[in-house]
Amino acid sequence: MIIIFTLPFIWIVWSLMDVKSGKREKAEWKKPMLLLLVLILLSGIANFYFYQTYNLSIFPNVHDLTIGLIVTGSIVLILTLINLFVTFLHRGMPKEVHNPNAVWAFTGTLGFVFLLLFAWILPFSEKANYVLNIEAAMKEIEASEQEEEMTVLFLESTKDCLSDCTDYQYDNIFFVKNNLDEEKEVQVKIRALNEDNEELKVIDSLVMKIGPNELRVVETEETIEKTSVWSKYSFKTDERTVHYDSMFRFRDAE
Repeated sequence: MIIIFTLPFIWIVWSLMDVKSGKREKAEWKKPMLLLLVLILLSGIANFYFYQTYNLSIFPNVHDLTIGLIVTGSIVLILTLINLFVTFLHRGMPKEVHNPNAVWAFTGTLGFVFLLLFAWILPFSEKANYVLNIEAAMKEIEASEQEEEMTVLFLESTKDCLSDCTDYQYDNIFFVKNNLDEEKEVQVKIRALNEDNEELKVIDSLVMKIGPNELRVVETEETIEKTSVWSKYSFKTDERTVHYDSMFRFRDAE
């Protein structure tokens, strides 16, 4: 999803390279921006569907937005200070060597890209993955013949990184579903195992309120409570979780 949203910006950079090499007179802006608007419109329709069907907010919460603003602001501030410093130190420098206006334009564009990334693209990608997980969980529940009051499901054990994941732990996502027709308070105990059935971790969930027939992520003391629901994981392990055992207990919600 992130790669798809970067296509308009790659298109612009490619056209700028063509201008610099003399293959074209002007950079292409209109078509890449039109493509970006179409992608935002389509993702907006999908976001509205997620909101209506799964009650997922269209925008990330304040915690996630704040992190995005801090990262974006830091990058813009660093580039601004560098530009001011170089401009002041080398006044009169030919524009071919240092063009302050071009740096300002680059800084503003980069700030916009990062803001769009944190406020829209990343949340949308994570929501789409979260919805796929929910659908997979519901299908597994429907296919199972269990008739227990609660159903505990293991969805995935992955590393949240793009490259050089050596020092990253595995994020484990478990779901629990209330199969009853009334709200309950539930606590789950999970024993995570690797592919050789060796124990990786035993952990208790928090006491969670779950509505009738509701499906939600199992939250533990390791779950980041402030993050958006689609970004939550249950707990971390040093190795990939492949098998698991689980127990649960519940009571009437107070």
